[in-house]
Amino acid sequence: SAVLRVFYRDAGGELTELRSVDAGGNRREFSVEAHDGGEIVLVTLGDADLNGVATIGDASSVAQSFIGLFSMSEYGELACDVDRNGLMTIGDASSIAQSFIGLFKLVWFE
Repeated sequence: SAVLRVFYRDAGGELTELRSVDAGGNRREFSVEAHDGGEIVLVTLGDADLNGVATIGDASSVAQSFIGLFSMSEYGELACDVDRNGLMTIGDASSIAQSFIGLFKLVWFE
């Protein structure tokens, strides 16, 4: 099943990743104190093209973005920063690819 990154963008544009709580039954819960002008942003972890599904092609797209063959959007970069260090790196591309053969697990932010 897909792992999402959930953010709150305040009226000033600052993004804060929201921690999830396992609510049982394959459900996650989030809470945020939202203010006027704020928005909730959801991206699928590892999904470079933002089509809602992380695929091996997304890992390739991340790698291609470093040599100018794929144009990554802001939300695509958020989705593909799988180690959540604030930077999308070639290591993230490797982790996305490894997730398809069981060598890396994409996990919720808790």
